[in-house]
Amino acid sequence: MLADPRVLLSDIDQAGADIERFIEGMDRGAYADDALTQAAVERKFEIIGEALNRL
Repeated sequence: MLADPRVLLSDIDQAGADIERFIEGMDRGAYADDALTQAAVERKFEIIGEALNRL
């Protein structure tokens, strides 16, 4: 089943916005010390990759 490209692009946009929100105010050291944020950011990049693959 083919997904609507608009939905996929919206998913990509939302995942990017989520990443920005997750890391807002963090420097590299704070990010490196925060495994939970790293996992959340990694998952959002997976979502972006999956959506791009389906496009």
